[in-house]
Amino acid sequence: MNKLTKGAIAGAAGIILLMGGAGSLAYWSDSANAGAGSQVVTAGQLKFGTAAAGTWSLNGTTITAANLASARIVPGDTVSFTQTVPFTAQGNNLKFKATTVAGTWVANSSSTADSDLAAAIAGSAQTTATTVSGTGFNSAVVSGETIYSIPAATGGTAVNSSATITVSFTFPTSTTGSTGALGAVKLNTGTGVVTLSQVA
Repeated sequence: MNKLTKGAIAGAAGIILLMGGAGSLAYWSDSANAGAGSQVVTAGQLKFGTAAAGTWSLNGTTITAANLASARIVPGDTVSFTQTVPFTAQGNNLKFKATTVAGTWVANSSSTADSDLAAAIAGSAQTTATTVSGTGFNSAVVSGETIYSIPAATGGTAVNSSATITVSFTFPTSTTGSTGALGAVKLNTGTGVVTLSQVA
């Protein structure tokens, strides 16, 4: 092998060695903890308290539960039940709405009179309404729904308010004969319910 050829081989080997050395280069690096110390992050709340005792009314006049038990309604009468539930809303960016499951009235027993009265009321004017009252939050109608929000200036301060639900029915005057006479009805379990839900 002549000297020219040997020089070419040595040169190629030198290039290879230099390239291999380039792959072993390292850049400086370091790491550190965030160092937040003992600082904590706390969540807010959207929670109902204990409901107040409900009130009854007959034709717009308040009546005690005891007096209602002994009262006897007739066609044309309207009976309403109202109950207020306190709640606490807390959160810097909290927005929420109140939704209601309509109240329905069912027969108190399997007797024919009870069933007849429940059937008559089912086809009558029945209403369920919820109102949210209190201070410390804003409200706006968005896409047909009332949305409540905690003002940013309030920060994490708890806002105490209440939701009041009223359910009522009217004994229809279209009742024929003695349909429903001596019958009894009650508010169906799981109806007349108000729910507070956070929204985006």
